[in-house]
Amino acid sequence: MKTWIIYIAAAFAELAGCFAFWAWLRNGRWQAPSDPPPTWPAWPGWFEGPEDFPRLTEGLVAVGLDDDAIRGVLGENWLRLFDEVFPGSPGD
Repeated sequence: MKTWIIYIAAAFAELAGCFAFWAWLRNGRWQAPSDPPPTWPAWPGWFEGPEDFPRLTEGLVAVGLDDDAIRGVLGENWLRLFDEVFPGSPGD
């Protein structure tokens, strides 16, 4: 009998937790998606898409960045981050 009382108390505690979660969704910091939904920002006027990477490279050279810094800006920094965060690969 004592076990059933514990199970029933646990079930009520679980329900109370669910109600607390729903109250948080309604009254907490969570907000429903906006209308219209958010979108990706537009490309800046000086960079209209991936086809402008050569122009970006020329600009980085023009302001005096060295080759290592330019390669980092153009993607090697992301590759290094991924290698550090997700070491190894499926083939290793």
